[in-house]
Amino acid sequence: MKKIALILLSLILFNCNNNNKINSFNSYLEEIEQEFAPDKSIAVFDIELDKERSRWILRGETTSLESKNAVLSSTKSILENTDFQDSIIVLPHPALGADTLAVVNVSVANLRRNPSVADELIDQVIMGDRLRVLKKERSFYLVQTDYGYLGWITGYSIEQKLADSEWFTNSMGKIMALNSIIYSEPDTESDLISDVVINSKIHVINNSRKWTNVRLPDGRKGYIPNKDIELITNKFKEISIDELLNTAKNMLGIPYLWGGNSSKMNDCSGFTQIVFLANDIALPRDARQQALIGTTVNYDSTFQDVMPGDLLFFGSDKRITHVGISLGDYEFIHQDGFVMINSFNKNDENFSEHRKNVLQIIKRII
Repeated sequence: MKKIALILLSLILFNCNNNNKINSFNSYLEEIEQEFAPDKSIAVFDIELDKERSRWILRGETTSLESKNAVLSSTKSILENTDFQDSIIVLPHPALGADTLAVVNVSVANLRRNPSVADELIDQVIMGDRLRVLKKERSFYLVQTDYGYLGWITGYSIEQKLADSEWFTNSMGKIMALNSIIYSEPDTESDLISDVVINSKIHVINNSRKWTNVRLPDGRKGYIPNKDIELITNKFKEISIDELLNTAKNMLGIPYLWGGNSSKMNDCSGFTQIVFLANDIALPRDARQQALIGTTVNYDSTFQDVMPGDLLFFGSDKRITHVGISLGDYEFIHQDGFVMINSFNKNDENFSEHRKNVLQIIKRII
C-alpha cells in the first residue's frame, strides 16, 4: 500500500508540475498575442502547448514569424531547455507552394468567418481585388485582403496567380460607375459577360470612341462603356471633397447588409470604405479601425468646425460601432438600414436624436 501511495503522489506532483508549466505558457501566450495579434480580424494566432506521453509539443498556426519566435523563446524558458517538438505553422501554409496570391474573379465575393457558405458573412471583396492566400480547406481558401482583413472564400470566386503574373503588370482600369455591365461585343444587345461594381479593377486592352475592350482575371474578354471605367495611372490626382460627397450621395438608398462591402449592399464601414476608395483614399475595414486614423476634430453643438468629408464615429462606453461622413455643418450621410442623410439639428426633418447622443469622435482624413 505504501508503494502505491508513493506512486500516486509522484503522479500527482508530476501532473501539477506539467499544469504549472502550461499555465505559465498560457500567461506568456496572452502577452505575445496582445503584442503581435491584438486584432483577430487581421492576424492569425492560434497556438497551444501540450504534452503527449513524455514529449512536449507546440501546435498551431500564425501569420507572424516574429510571434512564432517569441513563443519558441518563451517555451524554452518555461521548459528550462527541455526538448520539445515545434509544430507551429507560419502561414501561408507550406502546402500551397508558390500559389499564395489570388485575384477575385466575380463582381462581388463573400468572405466568411469559417469555411462554410452558411457561416457568418464578415466582409466582401470585388473583382480585381488582390488577395494573399493563407491556406486551403476543402473548396475554401483562407485569404487576406490588401487592408489586412481575414476570411474564407470559395475557390470558384478567385483566380490564383504567381507574383510575376501579367495581371499585376498590365494596364489596369478602375470601374467608376456604381454598377456596370461587361458585354461580349461593343453593343448593349450582345451577351453579358459579367456585372461589375465601383472600384473593381480589370485589364484594359484598348478602347474606341464609346467602348473599352477589357480582360477579366480568368481571361474572359469583353467591352464596357468608356464612361464607366478609368485607366489607373501613377499621376498625382488631387482629392476633391465635392467628388467624394457626390460618390456618397449616389449611393443613397442602397440597402444594408452586415459584412457588405460593395455598391450592391454594404454596412456602415463598408459604405465609407467604398466612398473613400473611389476617390483614391484607402481606409481600414471596420469603424473601430477607421477611428484610429486621421486627425481628431474638436467640435461643439454648432458643428461649425466640422468640414465636409470628415468621418463621424458613434458608439457607447468608448466602443465605436458606427461611422458616417459629414456633409458639413449638421448633416451627415451614413448606412443605417439603407444609405441616408441625417442631421444633428433638432429643427431639421431628418434630425437623429439617437445619433447625436452617441456621437463619440470626429476624424479628418483629407
